[in-house]
Amino acid sequence: MTSGTKNRICFVVSSPITASAFLRAHIHVLSERFTIDLAANCPDPAELELIARHARVKQVPLQRKISPLSDLYALVRLYVLFRQGKYVAVFREKIERQLEFDLRVPLREGMEQLGRSGMLRQ
Repeated sequence: MTSGTKNRICFVVSSPITASAFLRAHIHVLSERFTIDLAANCPDPAELELIARHARVKQVPLQRKISPLSDLYALVRLYVLFRQGKYVAVFREKIERQLEFDLRVPLREGMEQLGRSGMLRQ
């Protein structure tokens, strides 16, 4: 990290409710040390107004319903976001259907990491 710049972290969620309910406090605290981006399926920016004070909200059409074309579009949007963002870490919510691709960023399962330490955390 060079002086004057912060490392970047990205949170990926399919629902703005998830971000508002579970991530707002984390994003607020982390924004003091990192630049935070939130990739969410959120057509109405007012839904994430409190989070937008501490993070840049990026609209990505992530949907829980399986739809090959929209999933491919979302994957391309995430790929471009991750490449441009040069994040030190990307946290994502756990969704039942996840497409696992090598995006060359360290992915972390947020809630699954709680209570784990050392080798178990990797």
